[in-house]
Amino acid sequence: MNEIISNIALAIIMLLIIALFCFGAVLGIQKSEVEECLKWQKEAKQYPNYYLTQWQYEQCQFYHITIDAPVKTEADN
Repeated sequence: MNEIISNIALAIIMLLIIALFCFGAVLGIQKSEVEECLKWQKEAKQYPNYYLTQWQYEQCQFYHITIDAPVKTEADN
C-alpha cells in the first residue's frame, strides 16, 4: 500500500514539474515575441522604407502592438 502511494506521489510531482516547465516556456516565448515587436517598432521609426512581413504584423497584432510600417506580402514581390 505504501508503495502505491509513493508511486502516485512521484507521478503527481513529475506532472507538476512538467506543467511548470511548459508554463515557463510559454511565458518565455511570449516575452521574447513582445520584445521582438518593440524592437521592430523602434526600427520602423529609425529607418526609412522599413516594412514588416505578414507574420511579423500578425505577431505584433496578437500582442496589440502597433507598428507604423507597411506590410509587405508575397504578392508585393
